[in-house]
Amino acid sequence: MKTVVILPVLLLCLCASWAQGESGGAGENDFFRNTQTESHMDDEKAETEATETTHKQTDSEKASVPDLWAELKELRDMVVEQRVELRNMREKMEQQRNELSSMKVNLQLYRNELEQLQKDNAEVLAAIVGTLAVSEKTVDDLQRENSQQTAQLSAIGARMTDTESQLKELQRESAQRLKVAFSAALTDSGQVGPFDSDTTLIYTKVLSNSGQAYNSATGIFTAPVKGMYYFRFTAFDYHGHVDNGVSLYHNGRSVIYNTVYNQNAYEYFSNAVTLQLEKGDKVYMRLPAKFQLYDNDSNHNTFTGFLLFSV
Repeated sequence: MKTVVILPVLLLCLCASWAQGESGGAGENDFFRNTQTESHMDDEKAETEATETTHKQTDSEKASVPDLWAELKELRDMVVEQRVELRNMREKMEQQRNELSSMKVNLQLYRNELEQLQKDNAEVLAAIVGTLAVSEKTVDDLQRENSQQTAQLSAIGARMTDTESQLKELQRESAQRLKVAFSAALTDSGQVGPFDSDTTLIYTKVLSNSGQAYNSATGIFTAPVKGMYYFRFTAFDYHGHVDNGVSLYHNGRSVIYNTVYNQNAYEYFSNAVTLQLEKGDKVYMRLPAKFQLYDNDSNHNTFTGFLLFSV
């Protein structure tokens, strides 16, 4: 802008200087001519010098006119160039102004997006904090439950250890426990009885006798240990119109007494009992007086017993 203002001022100064130069030259010519006309007394030398001086000044003035037009043209070209540059600068400034406006719009959009993101992030953060709080509470509850379960498992483990110890003890006792069981049939000889008095039945055909508590020579079972015992018997006769019956005794006392009247032959009967015996107690079968039985290799009459458990 300073260049634009200075150029017109400079042009005005140059024009004024040029006009003044032309005016000064004309005055000097008139002066010499008037001097030559009025004096007529100057010598040839003075006239020649004046004439040379006038020619030099005229030539100088004539030479200055083209230089001034060249300078004016150069100045005009500079003004045109400055105007072009100024127009380009204005266009650039307008473009920059438009870009700045666009940048402001984009910046506002970015700010809006940032605010929305901050708002969304705040909500998400609040949700995460809430979830973390719930998770921490859940973890605490789980840890507490885990501690309780660990204590319970420890107690269960201790009880299982005790139970295993007791089981091993029971297994050891069971392995050491006396195994008692027997079963015997009466005879292969056929009819037994009748006798005039009650008679102990001797089951001579031993089928099994674990623990050797049954005596096949006397027909008596002797308890080897104190415990609960199970006893069972079967009885048979095929003669009709006779009395059949047997009794089970414990230490000389009748515990079971079974009798039937056989009308049509082939009469079967049986019975069973559980007794608690002391070590050394005796159990056996007796045939009442006047009663009879029949047995052969089919083992119709049997006497069985075994230890359920010791006490």
